[in-house]
Amino acid sequence: MKWLNGYKIRLVLLGVGLVVMLTGGKANAGSGAIEITVLYDNYTLTEGCTTHWGFVCIIEGTEKCILFDTGANGSILLGNMDKLQVSAGDVELVVISHNHADHTGGLLSFLGRNNNVAAYLPLTVSSGFVQNVRSRGATAQLPTDVVQICEGAHLTGLMGGIEQSMVLETPKGLVVITGCAHPGIVQIVQKAKQMFAKDVYFVFGGFHLVNDSDSQIRSKIGQFRSMGVQKVGASHCTGDRAIALFEQEYGNDFVPIGVGQLTIPVAYDLNGDGIVDSADMGIMVDHWQTKEPSCDIAPGLFGDGIVDVQDLILLADHLFEDVNDPTLVAHWTLDDTEGDIAYDSTGTNFAFVIGGAVWQPSGGQVDGALQLDGVDDCAITGSISNPTEGPFSVLVWVKGGASGQAVLSQMGGVRWLCADPSEGNLMTELKGAGRGSAELLSQTVITDGNWHRIGLVWDGSHRTLYVDDVAVAQDEQTNLEASENGLYIGAGTAMEAGSFFSGLIDDVRIYNRAVTP
Repeated sequence: MKWLNGYKIRLVLLGVGLVVMLTGGKANAGSGAIEITVLYDNYTLTEGCTTHWGFVCIIEGTEKCILFDTGANGSILLGNMDKLQVSAGDVELVVISHNHADHTGGLLSFLGRNNNVAAYLPLTVSSGFVQNVRSRGATAQLPTDVVQICEGAHLTGLMGGIEQSMVLETPKGLVVITGCAHPGIVQIVQKAKQMFAKDVYFVFGGFHLVNDSDSQIRSKIGQFRSMGVQKVGASHCTGDRAIALFEQEYGNDFVPIGVGQLTIPVAYDLNGDGIVDSADMGIMVDHWQTKEPSCDIAPGLFGDGIVDVQDLILLADHLFEDVNDPTLVAHWTLDDTEGDIAYDSTGTNFAFVIGGAVWQPSGGQVDGALQLDGVDDCAITGSISNPTEGPFSVLVWVKGGASGQAVLSQMGGVRWLCADPSEGNLMTELKGAGRGSAELLSQTVITDGNWHRIGLVWDGSHRTLYVDDVAVAQDEQTNLEASENGLYIGAGTAMEAGSFFSGLIDDVRIYNRAVTP
């Protein structure tokens, strides 16, 4: 990379060593280290905990510790808290989403352990319920509209005359927590976006889709995508079928929810080369003291809004580990030695090699490669990634080629990566759906016979083209054309004459995140 030299590597490693020695190798939780633990649910992620119809989670690391809902049974709630070693005494605020027994039933038992709390109750609870809460020594608040209950934590106010939800402001974006989503899960997410005009990072809880048809569920999932919801964790009253459909659609961005500590996988391989090493540390140093979300990986689930020592320590903890990147949705190493199948190292989306392409087991930039003749050779994959669904990255090693030839195209769509027809410069035809959208052309030649790592990265607002890990073209692009078709590796969108690549292609990677090469 342009910054990577021996001197800088030594400085980075020396700095990490000093930091680790001074801190004992651990990043302090500090401000903004938000952690969420589910204490009550129909499902469990922790052996020995009890499942039961209802929902409770605890949010720690916000200005005040918050208990969201209290389940149906106080004994089960307190038992799971004991099993998970969660102290009732840490809770300062209690939120009840709505007046149904599977969300209110454990409140009085909880107050038996800790009554030094402020309880935010929906307007629909009875005066007797409010009196019971106050008689236990807690204070009771009945908000009539949107309210901030502590720094960074807000309630939507009663929606649909039945339920309030919670919205957290985090460095990664808004986090929406629902009890049952009786007013409509889509409407709740829309309300959160209206409250803050910010991106929604994560939505989890009960979605109340248990009686919805597949078509109704898929419609809501499509609305989630159009609203830019990045991660989803559906549980409780969502229904098994709806949970399965959300998981199918969101893939690695689906977060399993059940009794236990909530975890969101971190991508430590910042440049997407399959290795966590000094190159990734250099990227983090390049973004030092910025808000770059890909590098703000600590503390807690959502970082703290600044790239600093805590992030560097966490990354250092994973140096030289085998990378199991959940955001890598397809990876054709092209290291095969024979046959007509290029295997996908991340799953089963194997590519079919046609036209007599020749395997080069030791001729690639990363082990082997596929030699294409520029006449009729290519590899054909199934559907991988719909560009309109969220940030993504495509990275490929190439050697050779000629002007006008394609490296990666979507069937019946556009060329994602190709050499422009005039000078062999890297370009992409993947653009927004609106009028005025255009191809993005760089001024960097990729057909000079040398190995080049080329890439296209879309972060949700900008397209960037990379050659040898250097950004060579960028523009603003807030959406991309939708297509769910498969891909051609080494051919144009219709395998048209003149579009076939003549040269070597190696190590094709597709991520569902914005990689920083």
